[in-house]
Amino acid sequence: MSTITIRKLDERVKQLLRERAAARGVSMEQEVRDSLREVKSPKPGLRMGRGG
Repeated sequence: MSTITIRKLDERVKQLLRERAAARGVSMEQEVRDSLREVKSPKPGLRMGRGG
């Protein structure tokens, strides 16, 4: 397993992660892991990248 450090994370992003984690009953760390996993394997129909 790898470890990463994220510096200068916007406080609003941190708060959103905290709220999402609490709603799911998981730690903020687990919420971040799950969110990153979604980026790797997006849900069907989810478009990645910038629109335009």
